[in-house]
Amino acid sequence: MSDEDVARAANPGSFQKALSLLKQGAVSINARYLDGSADAKVASERGGGVYSVKVESLAGGNKVCAKCSCVDHKTRGGLCKHGAAAALRLLRGDLPSPQEALLANDAFIAKKQTSPQKALKRPPATPSRRQRDSSPEEVPEALPALKKPCFPNSSSATGHRQGSAVKAALTLRQLQSAAAAGDCNRFAIELKRYGEAPLLEKDAGGLLHKAVNGQDAAGAARIVAALLARPETRVAAASGAYDASLRTPLHAAVAANRLEVCQLLLEARADPTRQDGSGRSALDLSRARKLDAAGGGWRHGDDPVQDLLRRAMPSESSSS
Repeated sequence: MSDEDVARAANPGSFQKALSLLKQGAVSINARYLDGSADAKVASERGGGVYSVKVESLAGGNKVCAKCSCVDHKTRGGLCKHGAAAALRLLRGDLPSPQEALLANDAFIAKKQTSPQKALKRPPATPSRRQRDSSPEEVPEALPALKKPCFPNSSSATGHRQGSAVKAALTLRQLQSAAAAGDCNRFAIELKRYGEAPLLEKDAGGLLHKAVNGQDAAGAARIVAALLARPETRVAAASGAYDASLRTPLHAAVAANRLEVCQLLLEARADPTRQDGSGRSALDLSRARKLDAAGGGWRHGDDPVQDLLRRAMPSESSSS
């Protein structure tokens, strides 16, 4: 893909205008995708407004397609000046990260909406014949150059708070993925990246459920231990954070036959008497589940998970 491909796809006259917009720094890339497409904002010249552009095809082949919210694209089709400018911006490379581009664009639009446009100076009137004869060296004053759009620095207080929220949300998704896989090494890296900020109660409970059911049993136990080292997660374990089936993390650990995880949750004061959506406690669930006799030939009373829960039950309930 090259500038010539963009020029061929552009409407007549749009390519040169796109080069002008690119030189003015009027193109902001919001997001890029693996298929080569991207979302952009383009500030038109002379206070013409800000337009949303979707570059749909850029990577692979030589066809360039971009959809814009301007009238030129809607009436003529093809590649308008804004779409061509966004495509050229992508071809130039050296783009900011998606989060930086999104914050810079939002700040730019907010400033453009609140600050009035400065009126351009009108050129002086054409001098009369007498004036031209008396002062042949005088020429009309040229129009002033267009002011380059100013994109605010995203390190402002508001931008910093928004950036922190985006970073925390992305890191939380990585934590959930690592917990579901039982990948304790990746989980430790993402947890360190998340920092000391406390997890929300629903996030802490959700991570516990994913960690309990992690694909790797040994990794799941280490991830649960790392989570329970945080005060907010211990509160979630003690209060019985429910999943969609109204099961606590202890219910999930019993169902997955994770003895070490059950021990960790009970040490964090998980309540073995709390009931799920079917009215069963964790001990009731351990009595009802089926054990693999070929894996050790446990008799009903020899189930270590059931024995652990029975010892953890209150004294008045342990005899039942």
